[in-house]
Order: sequence, then C-alpha cells, then structure tokens
Amino acid sequence: MDDGEIHSGTAGLQGLHLFSEESAVFQKLKGDLALYEFTLHKDGFKSSTIYSRIKKLNRLIKLCNLFNPEEVKEIIAKQSWKDSTNQTTVKILNEFYKFKKIEWKPPRYKPVERLPFIPTEQEIDQLIASVGKVMATLLQTLKETDIRIGEATQLKWTDYNEEQRTLNITPEKGSNPRILPISQKLRAMLKRARVLPDNRFGELGGFLGKFKTL
Repeated sequence: MDDGEIHSGTAGLQGLHLFSEESAVFQKLKGDLALYEFTLHKDGFKSSTIYSRIKKLNRLIKLCNLFNPEEVKEIIAKQSWKDSTNQTTVKILNEFYKFKKIEWKPPRYKPVERLPFIPTEQEIDQLIASVGKVMATLLQTLKETDIRIGEATQLKWTDYNEEQRTLNITPEKGSNPRILPISQKLRAMLKRARVLPDNRFGELGGFLGKFKTL
C-alpha cells in the first residue's frame, strides 16, 4: 500500500496514541487546521495546494498528535509509503510547523528517480473515447496542446478563438503565455461540451479529475 493513505491496522503502529474525535487534543488540532486553511487562502495559495496539504494533515491527526513532532516522525516512518510520499508529507509538515511556530528536526527522505510511464497514442485515444464528453474534451486538449492540467481547467470561452482554432493559454507558475492551434476534431468537441455557468471549461474535483457539467 503506497497511495499515501494512512493505515492503523499494522503491528508497526502499536504503542502510538490514536485520538478519539471527541478528545480535546483532536478538536484543538481540527481548529488549528481550519485556521491554517483560512490563512493559506488569504495568502493566495492555489486551491489544489491547499487541498493536498489539508487532506494530508487531516489524515495524520487521526493517528497522532501533530503538536508532538517526534510522534509524527514515528508515524511516518512506520507507513508503507514510497520515499517520495514521505518527502511530500515532510514538506507539508514543515509549512504547518512554521505556521504554528513549532520547532522540529524533519526526517530526511530521498526518493528514487524512476522513468515515467508514457502511454502510446493509441492508448491515449482509447482513454479519451471511454470517458464522458467533458472529460474527453479536457483530455483531447491536453493531448494536442501539451499544456498543464491547471492551465487547461482555467481556460475560458474568451480564450478560445473558434475562427482561427486557437487557445490563448494563461500560464501557471514557471510557464509562459502562449497561443496554440487546435485540430478540427477538438473544435467539434468544444462545440458539444458546453460547461460551467462561470464560463470556464471545467473544474477538477480533487485528484480524481472529475469534471462538473451543466
């Protein structure tokens, strides 16, 4: 198991304190996380960043006292996660502890570099053909333009020039604005996939990539 899910049914967690949701410590932690989430929004962090941080911290507080960094390190060490997952968790905790002004010595994890899986064009086309029209439009857009997922989901109809068949891409951090051509196929898909009332192509729900449609 290495999807980042915290599990407590192993012998390795014996002796670690599991908090009841009614406990005072648990309720204090929940309150601090709510304040932390509010602060992240106020400071301009992206919704996806906030979501991933709060989700991870909410899972951790069900098993340990985040106010006790040594206990937190023990919990992380006894999970069957990849080092990359551990590293991400430590980074999230670093930011939370800065917010709470809690000192700790973070554990060091170095992920093993692996080559990414690259599907064939036929496999990509099969995936696009197997999903709903709005998700298919998103995937076709990603395939043709090679833009980031965040750039795709922030596109508006005003970014689309139907006559010239182009998309005006607003960049994410570290990228550049650009105007990209699209195929007649994608143009036809865009005409069929009318989407959100706020005029965006779509919004991703968490990490599942599920579009909301009208």
